Amino acid sequence: MKTKSIRNSERLAEASRILGILSIGLAIMPFPISFLLLKFPGWNTDDGAFYSAGFLLAFIFFGSLIFGVPGGITALIALGKTMGEVGHNRVKKIATMGLILSGLGVSAVPLLLIYVRFFR
Repeated sequence: MKTKSIRNSERLAEASRILGILSIGLAIMPFPISFLLLKFPGWNTDDGAFYSAGFLLAFIFFGSLIFGVPGGITALIALGKTMGEVGHNRVKKIATMGLILSGLGVSAVPLLLIYVRFFR
């Protein structure tokens, strides 16, 4: 029988994994949208359409920070609660996956900003 502490840790780990998946998804999503927008002729000649598309892509991209930071925090909390306990490898694996996915989603934002600033 699982104790209440383990169930709470498992819920935190699941939440961190879901937030990590959302974070990495929002970090990747602007690229296919921008390639899709490039296929339509004349969309970039209108200033309003150009700025609204850019704002939409930036909003989606920075949304990965909104989901990634809480995902990383909940993963660290879940890992901290289960580190001292033996035999709960499933919770540790889920929390580790959430931490990795959240970290990838969060690290994508500064890497792209550095690329745009210095290498373009």
